[in-house]
Amino acid sequence: MMSVDFFGCKREQILTATWDDAFERFPAAGITVPDLSAFTSLSESLRAPAFSATRVPMTVAPYYQLCEEFTAVIRKADTEELKDAAATWAQLPPWDGLNANAMDLAGFLLHLHSLVSGPQNDGNAIFMCLESEELSA
Repeated sequence: MMSVDFFGCKREQILTATWDDAFERFPAAGITVPDLSAFTSLSESLRAPAFSATRVPMTVAPYYQLCEEFTAVIRKADTEELKDAAATWAQLPPWDGLNANAMDLAGFLLHLHSLVSGPQNDGNAIFMCLESEELSA
């Protein structure tokens, strides 16, 4: 299992933020996943473009920015769409054999949505920071 933290902010804000700074300054959501393939199945359950993230160069912590297309799907989804996606996600690998709680996954998706939705978060991107520091699936 690996912990993954997500932050909602503008790119220029994340550049100089340590992990601790990011938690203090920006809205955050976190999840523990069996492995990175969980995000592939998340894309499937959201009917979104393939999950991808690009390393943000010259940052203090190892941040990756989620692709714009994926972020747009999260931003535009409503509560019911996110709950439905979570129910589907819980049945896909790698969650399928782990008795994942769909409501917990829905809570994560709703929190992820809150990072980039609403006028106070206009222009925010989603950044992730991995426990293992390396994105390789």
